[in-house]
Amino acid sequence: MIFRTKLLLDRIVGTPAMLLMNVVVYLVGKIIRRDHSINESNIRIIAIQKIVGMGSIIEFSPCLRAIKRTYPKASIIFVSSLSNRELLSMYRDYIDDFVFIDDKTFLKLLISSFRAILKLIAKKIDLFLNLEVYSSFSTFISISSLARNRFGFYIRSATFRKALDTHHIFYNQHKNIREIYSNMIKAAGCKSFDKDDLIKFNISENIIQKVNKYLSQNNINKYILININASELSLERRWPESKWIKLIKLLIDKTGHEILLPGSANERDYIQKEIVNKIEKEYLKYIFNIAGQLTIEEFVYIIRQCLLFITVDSGPYHLGVSEDINMISLWGPENPFLYGMSKHNQSFIYKHLYCSPCIKQTDSPPCKGSNICMKNIKVDEVMENVMNLLRN
Repeated sequence: MIFRTKLLLDRIVGTPAMLLMNVVVYLVGKIIRRDHSINESNIRIIAIQKIVGMGSIIEFSPCLRAIKRTYPKASIIFVSSLSNRELLSMYRDYIDDFVFIDDKTFLKLLISSFRAILKLIAKKIDLFLNLEVYSSFSTFISISSLARNRFGFYIRSATFRKALDTHHIFYNQHKNIREIYSNMIKAAGCKSFDKDDLIKFNISENIIQKVNKYLSQNNINKYILININASELSLERRWPESKWIKLIKLLIDKTGHEILLPGSANERDYIQKEIVNKIEKEYLKYIFNIAGQLTIEEFVYIIRQCLLFITVDSGPYHLGVSEDINMISLWGPENPFLYGMSKHNQSFIYKHLYCSPCIKQTDSPPCKGSNICMKNIKVDEVMENVMNLLRN
C-alpha cells in the first residue's frame, strides 16, 4: 500500500476506534489495577516500536544503547515495518528479537499485525515504548500487546491516546528528536547518557573487501556520493532534477572526482531516466548509478569511504550523521533543527520559508507539492559549501 492510503486508513478507521478503546481501557484499568512500577528487577521484556522512518530508528540508537545498559538482563524486542528489517539487523548487539509488520498490501497488513500481536502477548511485555507520534495503528498494537507499562507521546492531534498509555510523554516539536526520545526513556528509568552518540555500525571484513573490489574494478578512487532520493513519506523533499544535473556537471568540472548515485532498487529507474540520461556523454564516465546494488551494510561502508556526501533530508542523511564524513544536506519540508545534527564537517542548507516545516503539521503541504522550500536552494550555494568543505 502507498503511504497516502495507509495514512487515510489510520485517520478514518483508526482514530474513531481508538476513541472507543479509551472507554474500554479506562474501565478495565479501574477493575484490574495492575502494578505499573518500573525498576530493574521487574523489567524483563521491553518492546520498542517504530513502524516507519529509517532515520528515526538511527536517531534513537543512543537510547537503545542506554536501555541495554540500564536493563542488562531484559530482553529487547523491536516492532517495525518489514521494510526496516535490514537496517534493524545492524543493531543486533542491542536487540534480542524482532516483530515485523508487512504493509505491502491490506491483507498482508492484517495477517502480519495479527501474528505480531499474538507474539507480543506471549512475550508478556513489561515496558512498551511507542515512538510513533500520530499513528492510531501503532497505539492499537501497543494496547493489544497487553504490556504492563505503555509509554507514548502526546500532542494535541494525538489526544485519542489519553487513557490508552499508562505513561504520557509530551512531544515538544521545538526540540531535537534525540532530546525528545531521550526524555521518554529517562522517564522509563534510564540514566543520563549522551543523546548525540549515535551507534556506529560494525562493517564485516567481507563487505569491506567486496566494496573495495567494486571500486577498484571501476577505477573509482576519490568519489562524491550524492543521494537525490526521498521516500514516499514526503516526495516534497526532492531537489529539482535540473539542479542536480547542473551540480553534478560542476562537481566533475571543478574536482574531476567520480560521482556515485545510490538508492533503492525502486529508485534506480528514476535516477537513470531523470538524471543520468539527461547528462552529456562526456560526463558519463564519471557517473555511476549504484541504486539497488547495495545492502545497508555495503552502503554504510560506501558512505564511510566517500570524499563528500551530498543528500536531501532522508534515511541516508541519518546514516551519514553517524559517520565522521564531510556532508552537505538540503532541507525544506522538514527543518534541520528537529531532525539534524550539527557537526564541524557537515553543513545544512535551509531557507527558513514561512511554510517550512510542514511535514507532520499537515497531511497536505501548503504548496500543494510544488516544494518552493527546495526550489529556492541554488546550485551556486551548494557548490560554495562543497568547495569550502573540500578545502578544509
